Amino acid sequence: MIPLISLADTLKDREGSVRAAKESMAKNDRWIYNDVDAAFAKAKTEKKPVLVVLRCVPCLACVSIN
Repeated sequence: MIPLISLADTLKDREGSVRAAKESMAKNDRWIYNDVDAAFAKAKTEKKPVLVVLRCVPCLACVSIN
């Protein structure tokens, strides 16, 4: 039988995972990481909406969602 991943299973290196995700998002031009005021200012000048994403430290079931 193939074991299923429990939703409560977490990554072994939670801090490393968070730091890697932050570094990845900070280099991505599509994201403004951790600066809501800058996001709203950019949205206003470009006349576009803002999507605010609140993330948790991903469990194994969610780690691949980007």
